[in-house]
Amino acid sequence: MAPAVQRRDRAEGHEFSLRSEAWGSHGMMTIILWMLAGVMLGVVTGMIPGLHVNNLTPAFVLLAAGSGSVEVASLVVAMSITNVFVSYIPATYLGVPEEGMELSILPAHRLLLEGRGHHAVRLSVAGCMGGIIAGAALLAPFLLVVRPAYEFIKPNMHWLLLSVVAVMIALERSPVRMGWACAIFLLSGLPGPLAVGGVAMRAVSWDKFTA
Repeated sequence: MAPAVQRRDRAEGHEFSLRSEAWGSHGMMTIILWMLAGVMLGVVTGMIPGLHVNNLTPAFVLLAAGSGSVEVASLVVAMSITNVFVSYIPATYLGVPEEGMELSILPAHRLLLEGRGHHAVRLSVAGCMGGIIAGAALLAPFLLVVRPAYEFIKPNMHWLLLSVVAVMIALERSPVRMGWACAIFLLSGLPGPLAVGGVAMRAVSWDKFTA
């Protein structure tokens, strides 16, 4: 191969490498920006009592339609974690019950009534951080156990779920309550077969439940 051709191929390869690195850094910066947006939204949802992450789910659906799922997932995870941390602040300082209801207060409220509200918030944050660290450390061993277990029970998943429902209904205290539980269970599951298999119930098969 001529030296000129070799130099041209080398230059093209170097240019492709630079483009790949630029695209990779751009993608990482995009994810970081989405995560920062999630942190800010988590602070807002955590500081406003009554506003939860699930209240913003419709907006996430619209965002997922116009952008990549990885970016939206990064935003949701960052917002959910931040919401857990920040929500302890209004729960501690704004959720104190009135006098005469001391038995209903939480440990954070007890510390607040003792003038140690900041200490309660610090303990809550420390507990959250410990949970995140422990969860990250146990993630790999957990996946090693869960994946084989899921593959083992997947063929009989519908029977397992039916068994759980049957036990829950059987734990009701009276036949009337059992009847209501069965009716609620059937009514809550009715939209699924109607949406998947049409109006005729005979068109619904077990394969559609276990797919």
